[in-house]
Amino acid sequence: MEKYYLAALASALGYEAPKRVFQLADYFGSAKEAYEASLADVFASGIVKGKLQNYYSSHWKKSLPDFLAEYCANSGTEIISVKETIYPNALKTITSPPAVLYVRGKLPRGKKLLAIVGSRKATPYGIKVAEEFAATLAMKGIVVVSGGAIGIDACAHKGALKVQGATVAVLGSGIDLLYPANNSKIFASILETGAIISEFAPGVEPLPRHFPMRNRIIVGMCRGVLVVEAAQRSGAMITADMALEENREVYCVPGNIYSSTSKGTNNLIKEGAMLVDSPTEILEDYGLVRKTNKPLKIENANLFNVLTTQDAEEANAVLSTMAPGESLTLEEIVINSEMTLANVSNVLLNLQIGGLVQQQPGQRYMRI
Repeated sequence: MEKYYLAALASALGYEAPKRVFQLADYFGSAKEAYEASLADVFASGIVKGKLQNYYSSHWKKSLPDFLAEYCANSGTEIISVKETIYPNALKTITSPPAVLYVRGKLPRGKKLLAIVGSRKATPYGIKVAEEFAATLAMKGIVVVSGGAIGIDACAHKGALKVQGATVAVLGSGIDLLYPANNSKIFASILETGAIISEFAPGVEPLPRHFPMRNRIIVGMCRGVLVVEAAQRSGAMITADMALEENREVYCVPGNIYSSTSKGTNNLIKEGAMLVDSPTEILEDYGLVRKTNKPLKIENANLFNVLTTQDAEEANAVLSTMAPGESLTLEEIVINSEMTLANVSNVLLNLQIGGLVQQQPGQRYMRI
């Protein structure tokens, strides 16, 4: 039960949990004894003082440790403390690592983790870039970490999932409140290959002040952060600043100079972030491919294995309209395949990710 008392202490301590949880546990001899101590004794320790005393008093609940134990047993959730070996090593190195993590799914190990973040108001360009980069990187074994939000976050998760890659969503709410609810299908798919994690106890709402805390976890878990689209004042820019403070590499995809969602990324590049226009550059930086000037050829042998039967049939229908080396416009492919524009666009994206089709200037597509 000790870890459930640790988690309960963290909940009662809020923002101060990373600093105070183990101080209290050491002072009283265990997390259990600390949590069961009277408020007078806790305050007399000198560890919980000032405004934190009011916060602790209002958030302390006698039944919380038992509730957490029951919740975890019934939901497949695991609580991991920062002192355990299975806690992400990279996350331990940041300035203020969470005292505990709530984890559902399989927490990845190793150093091949990359955060992909960006605007919630993603443009078609940003959506395409996020999905294609995530898919290519996931195919090479990189775990994609993001925040599960709409926009670039969701596209990053989708890209990894399309190729059955591992991805991790970090929540700014309790592990039981999957926010936003519109991404429920994505969250369900994430649990098949990766994990959903949070430092917040079940029932904690996704309040605005929680998201900077979530962002530091996204940064802390990863070796680098890829910013796809970001306005000058945005959560993605806060995440990029955190990455720089924690000595993580920051990669940026350049954007349209007339787009407000590219102002932040373009300015990061001016300030020294690494400009990337191909996933290859990140793979090279991670030491997963040799540095070369040749474009990355994505392995496509398993492309059709990861598509549904309907998707595979549609992919074959599109490919049958294109002779190898022949360049067709999007409209020509729609007419020849007798499919809708939306379906053809989605199929072409999959085929590009799989390395079977290449987009050319003028919105033309060539079968490779």
